[in-house]
This record gives sequence, C-alpha cells and structure tokens, in this order.
Amino acid sequence: MSPEPPVLVLDADGRAGLACVQSLGRAGSVVHVGVRSVGSPTERSRWCRAVHAQPPSEPAERGLDWLLDLDRQFSFSLVLPATEAALRWLCLLPVIKCVHIFLSDTLTGSNYQWQTSSAQIAVAVFNVAINFWLIVAFSWRGAAWSSLATDGLLVVLLYMIIQWHLRRERGLSGVSSPQPVAAREQ
Repeated sequence: MSPEPPVLVLDADGRAGLACVQSLGRAGSVVHVGVRSVGSPTERSRWCRAVHAQPPSEPAERGLDWLLDLDRQFSFSLVLPATEAALRWLCLLPVIKCVHIFLSDTLTGSNYQWQTSSAQIAVAVFNVAINFWLIVAFSWRGAAWSSLATDGLLVVLLYMIIQWHLRRERGLSGVSSPQPVAAREQ
C-alpha cells in the first residue's frame, strides 16, 4: 500500500492554520505547512511533518511558481489556504448588490425595465473587458477589484437613469425644485 499524498496548508502562521493542521493531522493526513514567519506555533505542532518558507503574496507569479515547484516535489492531495484575505476584499459586494437591486426594482416598477437591462448589459461588457486586464495582472485580487468596480458602476448607472427620469418628470409637470429657505427670505 502506497502512502497517502501529503496535504499543504498555506498561511499557517496563525491560529486558523494551527487548527487546520491539527484537524488534518488527527484525521490521519500527512501535513506540510507554508509559513511566512519563522517560529510560528504551527511549526511546533506534532502533526506538522514539513515546514516550507512561503514567499510574499505579491508578485503573484513568484508565489505561484513556488507553489507549483513544491507540488511537483511532493504531489499534494490538497492545498488549503488558511486565511480569509479574499473575503476582506469582497465583503462590500452584498451592500452594493442591495443598493443596485433597490434601484433596479425602482426602474422596473416605473415600467423602465428595458433601461435596467441596458445598464446591466453595458456593465457586463465592461466586466468582461476589465477582467482580461485585472485578473491577468493581479490574480484573485484583480477579480475582486473587477467585481467591486462592476457592481459599483451598475449602481452609478442606475442612479443616473433614475435622476434623469426625475428631472424629466419635473420638467413635464412644471413643478420646480423647492427653493432653499435663505433664497425665499430675500
């Protein structure tokens, strides 16, 4: 029976990395760790079989080359990142999505669904174009920036469309915007 291929836990310097190493080790896996600083508690864990000095995450190509070389050498069955860096980048997306859903529903309820769809199509084309540049240049961070920029642009476009309709409706009905209090007193 051949031995099971090892598991690699990346960014294993902190408590999350230590918890991953302990859980995998107790389950019978041979665990290797990638650490960025010397002397982390994970290195001293009884479940840790090998420690690899992990390079900085930027530039991405250097980290990817390091990971591929290590995988060629050990043939890992699983590579597990122990940090939540990607979540930090994307935590604003639900808030932005709530705003653009509200704005989209406003236009749809006003019988301007075609304008909502047009804005979404324009933003989708923008997303594809920006992904070719950002993902190649910045890896997963580029994808996160692209998502944030795309959803932000959709909010701006929808808001501008609603503002245009409000100005047009005021012009057609002859209703003017209220004057500031200081202007009325003069």
